[in-house]
Amino acid sequence: MSFCVYEVTADGGAYCLKNPRPLRFSGATGVIATFLREAQPPAGEPWTLPETPGFWRVFSQAERNGELRLSRVMRIRGVSDRQTELLFTLSPLTLKSGDAAAAEWHVAAPSDAREWSEQLALDAGLSDMSGQWKWCDRPLNIGAAVLG
Repeated sequence: MSFCVYEVTADGGAYCLKNPRPLRFSGATGVIATFLREAQPPAGEPWTLPETPGFWRVFSQAERNGELRLSRVMRIRGVSDRQTELLFTLSPLTLKSGDAAAAEWHVAAPSDAREWSEQLALDAGLSDMSGQWKWCDRPLNIGAAVLG
């Protein structure tokens, strides 16, 4: 499982993803800590990590049967104070060509695709920028249960 950022170009009804670069969200030099240091949003106020035009953040996962599953990271929203809570919104991609070892993939975004969200947290934030920025449990799992 990994996150990478890819150059993206339209390719007919699909997209070409190439030139992958690993994307690291945790750590003091990771994407989140770097963004918060540079943007300095108010502590406790929601923010959205901006996208870079012409690039997609993609999560790839090899299934047990060897099948490659790809998802585009549509948005990353967060709130930061002593910890940084993140909400990743993802959407599935259909792999048209390429495999786990390929440096270039051709993908399509299914017309009936649904987005889903994953809640994550880092152990540092705007109130403690010197922290380690490691993945951690969130203090409350509000909204993590579905009530019938």
